Amino acid sequence: MAYTKHMKIALIAALLFSGFQLHAHPPSPVNNEPGDFQEFLHIKIKPLARESGISDETISRAFDTVHSHDMRVIKLDQNQPEQHVTFEKYKNNRIPPRIRSARRKAKRYRRLLDTVQARYGVSKAFILALWGLESNFGTHMGSFDVIRSLATLAFHGRRQVLFTNELIEALKILQEGRDKIKTLKGSWAGALGQCQFMPSAFNAHAVDSDNKGLKDIWANPEDVFNSIANYLVNSGWKSDEPWGIEVILPHNFSKKRHANIHLEKSRRHWERLGVKPKDSKKKLANLPGALIIPDNKDRAFIVYNNFKVILKWNRSICFALTVCLFADQISQEK
Repeated sequence: MAYTKHMKIALIAALLFSGFQLHAHPPSPVNNEPGDFQEFLHIKIKPLARESGISDETISRAFDTVHSHDMRVIKLDQNQPEQHVTFEKYKNNRIPPRIRSARRKAKRYRRLLDTVQARYGVSKAFILALWGLESNFGTHMGSFDVIRSLATLAFHGRRQVLFTNELIEALKILQEGRDKIKTLKGSWAGALGQCQFMPSAFNAHAVDSDNKGLKDIWANPEDVFNSIANYLVNSGWKSDEPWGIEVILPHNFSKKRHANIHLEKSRRHWERLGVKPKDSKKKLANLPGALIIPDNKDRAFIVYNNFKVILKWNRSICFALTVCLFADQISQEK
């Protein structure tokens, strides 16, 4: 799921206004009364939408069939796989089943992918990896009513500011799409299309490749690939840099002291500590890098800027590392 700086700002604001209670206490119990939900839409969401330039026609089209919040969405929000499975299990459940499809898609869309790679400087392997992991190459985009899902998450209150912002962004998509977008369908969290952009990411990064008036990340592979690459470039992707490298650690290495995604050190620093590439034919890049050890287990990686760009797409270390390893495997396919 792709995030933008607007989502991060909204999340920070939510924390500040709540006195950091999101970390101190469990989520507030959900009020199941439909009337309360309708009151929430009428008093808070619809006036905010109008203040944001959303027309009454769009508001009516968006909410006329939204009669109650969706309890399925709340349950899914509280049970995300990245939070409950180990990295190895997460990775193994996703990469092996998709390798053959990735190979076929790479051949089928070779010319288009080469064009996008040349235009943006983003490896086509990463485009394929993100496409494959987010929607299984466009086959699983979600069938949830995005307006209802986002309204539910805003009403639920755990990340109210964040999802209220995304709901307004979704209404903008409906309004700008006019007759071309009748309804918005997507994931339970409001992610859209084959690249599973949140509405704010869609509005900021999606690309209308053929200038037909619609950023069609649902059915147009050209828009999908360009949009993925555009997101990464706008997030700081550097075409001449690696994402990272798997390493081995010396005996008695202090994982607690040195393993921190926010602690970047030079190649010389890591080499002095005895950190070495797992593949003896490779070298650490001459770049600031951070050490990560998923689940504090046996595998360790030095990661660089491009890895952190993937983290802007999805803040899960588990997801980002799976994307990068998947891209590596795609690159190795002949």
